[in-house]
Amino acid sequence: MNAHANIVLQQAESKTHSPEIPWSDWREFSYEDIPGLAGELYKETESHASRSLPKASLAGTIQMLCMAAGRGKLKTHTGGKVNLITYTAAPSAAGKENPQHMIKSLAYILGWLRSMSNSPRSDKTIVLDFIEEKAEGCMVYVVDEAHQFLRAMSSSKASEYTQAMLTTILSITGSAIYPISSTTARELRKECRDRRKELDREAKQLDKAAEKGTPVEAEQKELDKQAREIERIEKTLDVGLHDVHCNAFLSSTISELGREINTSTIESGLLGRSLFFLCGEERARLNQDAKGYDMISMRGITNKLAGIQNGGRIVTLSDSGRAALASVLEWVEDDQRRNDATIGALYSRSYQRISSLAALFAAGDDYVIDKEHVRAAFAIDMQSMSDMTSMLKQNEAEGPAEMIEVRIIQSLSDKPLGIAASTLKQGATKPKSIAKACQKDPNLYQGVIGGLIERQAIVQDGNRYKLRR
Repeated sequence: MNAHANIVLQQAESKTHSPEIPWSDWREFSYEDIPGLAGELYKETESHASRSLPKASLAGTIQMLCMAAGRGKLKTHTGGKVNLITYTAAPSAAGKENPQHMIKSLAYILGWLRSMSNSPRSDKTIVLDFIEEKAEGCMVYVVDEAHQFLRAMSSSKASEYTQAMLTTILSITGSAIYPISSTTARELRKECRDRRKELDREAKQLDKAAEKGTPVEAEQKELDKQAREIERIEKTLDVGLHDVHCNAFLSSTISELGREINTSTIESGLLGRSLFFLCGEERARLNQDAKGYDMISMRGITNKLAGIQNGGRIVTLSDSGRAALASVLEWVEDDQRRNDATIGALYSRSYQRISSLAALFAAGDDYVIDKEHVRAAFAIDMQSMSDMTSMLKQNEAEGPAEMIEVRIIQSLSDKPLGIAASTLKQGATKPKSIAKACQKDPNLYQGVIGGLIERQAIVQDGNRYKLRR
């Protein structure tokens, strides 16, 4: 069983060793119960899906709310920024593109396309997105085939500018002020000087044209505008970026994106700022009646999103929200969780992620965090950590038996009614390496099942298996 499952399933039951878990039913939490605008947007996104993919729709919902929150300078109850990175791992052709279309469509309708982009290619690209005010203080990077983007940042063969993207993203998401690196600043200052020389030459040409009686007012205004922009950029290079919001919507296949869940990415701090959505390996049936996003049907939601942009608010806490967050803080900051050798770094940033989610869920809903906002945020964060640690365990499994065990636990983790024995076996043994191992040892799978039952990790109920709860 993975590290997170061990802590949650075993320690939570021992009040002498751990504070009481705030909501022990987090696995059964339904996205249909997400409150407020977030719930509306999630349901709307799913309704447009040609193939239902709930976790991907939730990731898209979170990123769309992050865009609105970033543009509106929304703050958590502690005054912190709302920045989130989401990973969506799903099979090819399973429907990952639907929430991407949702974000692009709503950004277009709202006039927010400047706040989104595809994969950046260097740290300079990221800085320029904010310096040139294209992002208007917020960027959501929508990255398909995200494993390529992630591996480029960690590759020793990549340029120093590509490798520096990770540091840039972590610095911007983790601090209110981002001092621009001296290397990038030098390059941009040189570009500003070169551009100013060009403007001077163009200005002299306009002067000559004016002496001959040619109207140059419009051209002169444009030159003045560009000169002011150069001055603004140079000033930003001196003082750095302030209160900018950087988010990333990363999507790829399970096999490719799953490899990026490892101890190195945990220790780097990237996963601690992220939510991971493992969508499962089955594709939903095609919905031939699915339709695209249009301005009329989305008007109610876009009006509320625009309201968040215009808010500039810090969310507050109701009495129930304050009590719920206090309970969450006590639980995630338990000594054993916080100092766990494998996933302690994830727990250490859990309260921050939950606070950000709760703020997003309260936005457009009177901007007051109550118990239901915290409950939804806690459940989603715990589900994300369960998905992360499942992939981590699979990546670090020492043999096929351990991989089968992890896949069984993961499959059952969000299925309170259990899974039919044949379906569970098919999913757990699907990877080629496991299937080959089972061919060599026909008793391998049943041996793992027997061991889990003996340890009381799972229970058999007729022809179905369930996670022990």
